Amino acid sequence: MAASTAAEAQLWVDRITQTWVHCSKFTGRSIRARNLEDSFVHSQQHLLQENAALRQSLEELTKHQAEQQSHLDLTNRWQYTSLHGTPEPVKADPAPLPASSPPITHTPLSVPNLPPEGQCDSALMGPLPSASPSMQRRSPWEEEDWSRPSLELVTYELELDTASCKGAGTSAHVVLELFGGEGTTPSHSSGVHCLEQGPYQPIPFGPGQTDAFEIRCERLGELVMVRVAHDNAGQSPAWFLEEIRARLKGTEEWTHFYCGRWLASKEDDGAISRNIYRGKRPAGVQYQLAVQTGDVRGAGTSANVYLIMHGREASGRKHQLTAGPHDFDRGNDDCFTVEDHELGDLTHVTIGHDSAGSSPSWHLEALLITHLPSGQQWRFGCGLWFDLQQGDGLTERELMPISDKTHLVWYALTLCTSDIPAAGTDADVFVTLHGKQGTSSRIKLPSRPEDFLRGGEDTFRMELQALGDIVKLTVGHNNSGRKPGWHLDHAQLLDEETGKAYYFACHRWLSRDEDDGLIECDLLPGEAESHDLDVQYTAEVFTSDMTGAGTDADVSLVLFGHLGDSGPQSLDGKAAFGTAAVDVFQFTCKDVGQMQMLRIGHNNTGTSPDWHLDKVIITERESGSRAVFKCGRWLSTSRDDGAICRDLSLSSEADEEHQQDEQQEAVEAAVKTEYRVSIHTSSCRGAGMQGRVSIELHGQGGSSGLQPLAPANDDAFARSQESEFTLYLPHVGPLEQVTLATDGSAWLCDLIVVEDKHLQETVYFVCGRWLGKGEPSETLLQGSRTDPRPPFHNYKVTVITSDVRNSGTDADVFADITGSLCSSGRQQLASSNADAFSRGSTDELALRLRHMGQLHELHIWHNGSGPATAWHLSLIIVADETNGERWFFPCEEWLDREKGTSRVLPAQLEDPCHASDMVDYQVVTYTSDLRGAGTDATVFVELAGELGSGPRCKLMNQAGAADAFGRGQTDSFMVQLPELGELHSLTIDHDNKGQKPGWHLDLVEVTHLPSSRLYFFPCARWLDCAQDDGKTVRVLKAQDSKPERAFVNSTLTDYEVTVHTSDIQGAGTNADVSLVMYSASGESKPLPLKASTSAFASGSADSFTVQAPELGPLTHIRVSHNARGAHPDWMVEMVRIAHVKSVQEWLFFGHVWLHSGNDNQVVLKPGQSANHS
Repeated sequence: MAASTAAEAQLWVDRITQTWVHCSKFTGRSIRARNLEDSFVHSQQHLLQENAALRQSLEELTKHQAEQQSHLDLTNRWQYTSLHGTPEPVKADPAPLPASSPPITHTPLSVPNLPPEGQCDSALMGPLPSASPSMQRRSPWEEEDWSRPSLELVTYELELDTASCKGAGTSAHVVLELFGGEGTTPSHSSGVHCLEQGPYQPIPFGPGQTDAFEIRCERLGELVMVRVAHDNAGQSPAWFLEEIRARLKGTEEWTHFYCGRWLASKEDDGAISRNIYRGKRPAGVQYQLAVQTGDVRGAGTSANVYLIMHGREASGRKHQLTAGPHDFDRGNDDCFTVEDHELGDLTHVTIGHDSAGSSPSWHLEALLITHLPSGQQWRFGCGLWFDLQQGDGLTERELMPISDKTHLVWYALTLCTSDIPAAGTDADVFVTLHGKQGTSSRIKLPSRPEDFLRGGEDTFRMELQALGDIVKLTVGHNNSGRKPGWHLDHAQLLDEETGKAYYFACHRWLSRDEDDGLIECDLLPGEAESHDLDVQYTAEVFTSDMTGAGTDADVSLVLFGHLGDSGPQSLDGKAAFGTAAVDVFQFTCKDVGQMQMLRIGHNNTGTSPDWHLDKVIITERESGSRAVFKCGRWLSTSRDDGAICRDLSLSSEADEEHQQDEQQEAVEAAVKTEYRVSIHTSSCRGAGMQGRVSIELHGQGGSSGLQPLAPANDDAFARSQESEFTLYLPHVGPLEQVTLATDGSAWLCDLIVVEDKHLQETVYFVCGRWLGKGEPSETLLQGSRTDPRPPFHNYKVTVITSDVRNSGTDADVFADITGSLCSSGRQQLASSNADAFSRGSTDELALRLRHMGQLHELHIWHNGSGPATAWHLSLIIVADETNGERWFFPCEEWLDREKGTSRVLPAQLEDPCHASDMVDYQVVTYTSDLRGAGTDATVFVELAGELGSGPRCKLMNQAGAADAFGRGQTDSFMVQLPELGELHSLTIDHDNKGQKPGWHLDLVEVTHLPSSRLYFFPCARWLDCAQDDGKTVRVLKAQDSKPERAFVNSTLTDYEVTVHTSDIQGAGTNADVSLVMYSASGESKPLPLKASTSAFASGSADSFTVQAPELGPLTHIRVSHNARGAHPDWMVEMVRIAHVKSVQEWLFFGHVWLHSGNDNQVVLKPGQSANHS
């Protein structure tokens, strides 16, 4: 293939180049080379072996400069074409090159056309290399034995910044290509380089990481662009590249290539390669985001929250909002600072989460965004759930800003559920208000279990942007819950600003199974329906006295008269329509006139729907007219004629029959006695059962016969359970024995207690033996009038929830404590605190139980109800406050569906956390002797020393918190804390609850009891929201010497007080009397007038000596009593007070009653009549 002329050689070169390009592409695709090196070497070696003669011909052409330049151009075009797949345009006026210039490594290439950003074209970059160090520096031609000119290869330093946001790092392989040129046009390339660290180097491209690399290539001149890409491999290939910096090694100035975008197939625009032109980071703008999580159960989230801001000038980046493990907890206000472009005035934001973690559900209350350079703010209201299961199921929302000029109005919406069977719903209800000035968002109504019940009226207040006149109401539900179907009667809306009311009639089902199957409808405002609800009726329903006569179905009636009918009236009542029961109901309807007929029936639901009705008596309450409707038949599908609805005619002998019924009932009541039977099942394992139990009472007057005990639920005879039953039986006289029998199920009964209401006596029958399953199923027990059970003790149960994320629960929590004497039985640990069992909380509950002796174990469990059920329990402490003993039950486990919602915890006598490190501290508080200085709030203290700080402790004395922190009072408390070393400060505060939470604290003394070291913490300030600086917390510094108390009267003097009670009948009192003295210089604290039981009797004069500060001349006194005792009312005639030292005295005339209501105190002035205060 030797060429004879340069032109012929040129022609051969052009043809071979085109052929080579085709073969190179075909070969590269067919062999699927794993890296660029393999692809290039294979193609180049194959071609060069076939064209040895061509190389020889080309070498001969180097004798002439023009031919040499042509050869170089061809070589450059050949190399360009092999990389880019397109021929290189021929340059005009080529510059001369030195002689003998064969192909070279990394020859600078002309790059007139670059592929679009985001494409990783194999024609340009080939399949991305995998960790081949040789690819960083070696050209495909380096292995050929060619003579090459000695061209300059230089080193470029690179720094790549990965963003610090969550998930910014990548596990993929990254490649990079530098381009040089003039201006902004790239014309020279470094070639493709794989960026990998050497051995023992940190893994590159982690979040917030800066990685440095060096590449070798020909000098590129001024750097204008960089192309970067990755192979999208690994578990986390997504990459957020912040910036790339490049410079020639040995120089100081960096060239910046700012990216600030994702290279990820599932983020941003989906591109995994980018062309980044020279330029520094644009002048970013900082925004502060304040995210308020709702303060409702389960509001916190474990998911990853993101936000995108949209402005009038541009839309911002997607920001991952993360800063710490406690972000977005319930009630949190979390602040974040993000940097974005200048977006202009914000028009809306997109906010959501990825539903990750164990508790992704999130309730966002509001969002505040601040443009930090200008201070401009935008508020975004929300108040909605971001959850796939709750609310509308959305996890991403667009929120519009609420302008400061936005006019907000309160609307009150009342939804009235129809009073028909199954009308109520347990689904989530949503409404949308449509007005002439706008439309509200779709609002989920926060409901409780008692909302949207049959016949109920539920009112909700909503603060919305002013909508003007309301033209439509959209109401619906999400079809969730066990009984989502809902029959809505009507809705009422009140604009609280204008007072305008709207009425929306509905009268239809919102149910998939009823009507047209719709669960949402639009209601138009109209006139309220008029109802003549003028007459009230009382219905007395008599169920027959025969076996199985009672029903648990839903009963309703319609009353007919000569003016019309009442319409369906539902007769609802717990445990109504029992055998031989008389149930009374009231209903209101339009006047039916003279009563003629009654239609009554049931819906045949429940476990025992069959019903034998004796009669019904209807009474019109205003006129007193009565109508008796006799039945005496079954309402049952399986008995009588199978009818469950009957029309009853009016009885002609109504009044006479009613009198006979009353007489019969009186006779029956006279011969039957109410017995209350309490069955106590043992706490031993396996003691409970779900079988049937019967009891027979034996007295001096006879026996009752075996009576079945009908349990209200399946747990009536469960382990440790105490169940009560009421029996109406003929009186058998004083009880002596009982016979207890079962159906053969194994059961261990501890005790039976029977209360005879007729004789007003209680008899105890100790059992303590197994019945059934190999033992006799019947036993005879002897009675005793002495209670064999241990006495009652007061127990305090302290439940400590762990301080880990999502550790709180809103399920119902139960416990059963077992001791050496008995067990507590099933106890629900119900707290009045709405935040009970929340994260890090300490909940205290008081239980009055039989003395259980030494505690052995505690069974703790919850019922898994509510949106956030999982619970991480740290510790339970049970204290017997009667004898001061304490037991600890450590847990430190999750109680959830995965690991089980129940634990049996063994008792320990020492605190497992600080058993060996705890020491006793005595805390003494001195309340100031100032008016209103005392508090009824709960006080807490936290000590800090050289070894650390102790936990925040509640101050409770043995007498109870109600008797502590009174005016001028000194209170002592014991707390157990870790060893804190030398104390240096004390933080004291209160919860600002109670009727008078404000407190003026004078001084606190703390004694380290093991060493008797005493510390003083002076305060002399108010802890009160309404006084001083409004703070309820003080941080006090320790002193070694006791300071002079600022707010205490140390000078006390004696006063003699004589109280004269009126001599009229009933004027005396047995209540506790107290006195307060007032003068121009101050007042005394309340002074109790303690006396014998005969004090303050009618006509008596009782003398007392009290101590009080030196007050000077008295201006008035206040006399009061505590309204306790059998006869608290009191008439005070006169009070005489004498100053013992000066013999000065004052007379205060009363002749006024102090009753047990609000007028239980009186103000008396010297020589004047009384004034109540």
